[in-house]
Amino acid sequence: MKPFYRKATRYFDCLAQQGSMRTFNALESTRLPGFLSLWRIRPGERILEPGCGSGRLSQVLQQMVGPAGRVVSFDLSAAMLACALKRCPPGLLLARCSVEMVPWPDRWFDQVICFHAFPHFHDPMRCLREIFRLLRPGGCLHITHSHDRESLNRLHRSLGPAVEKHLLIPVVQLATLLDQAGFELQYVFDAPAGFSLKALRPGG
Repeated sequence: MKPFYRKATRYFDCLAQQGSMRTFNALESTRLPGFLSLWRIRPGERILEPGCGSGRLSQVLQQMVGPAGRVVSFDLSAAMLACALKRCPPGLLLARCSVEMVPWPDRWFDQVICFHAFPHFHDPMRCLREIFRLLRPGGCLHITHSHDRESLNRLHRSLGPAVEKHLLIPVVQLATLLDQAGFELQYVFDAPAGFSLKALRPGG
């Protein structure tokens, strides 16, 4: 495991052992309905959630796709995944792996939802190319945070060495990476109500 991930994994293992991030906080609970509306999840869809943490969102997603759908969620923190396993509903598949190399077939997922996760990916370009591979033509990538970019980065810088460099890159830079990976950027909202980005794999 890369040192970048090793430090972060220890950090999130400790949070899990302390009982942190097992449920949505007040801010997240307030903003989640709006995010769900933007994602437009439909019954029967196949959804990937990289960096799922304790599985709090994975559980909601699996309920929304229903028994005909499938949510695949993964994280590098074994302690977070142990929390997710306890709440794992039927149909939800959990795995310990990195978004840089996902053991899954090409073009399998309808949507990839990175909720509070993208700054924790060490190599954004490599991750975007892997996500592109995994999405079907017409499939969507969502990068979503309950904070705007500036507030999120300020928060991460305050949390100490493990995640202080885990920053959400500028929108212009992110748009360039998405284009180079083959995506079509649909929209970006960066406002006090949070950060939401949608990108499409063309061809659907």
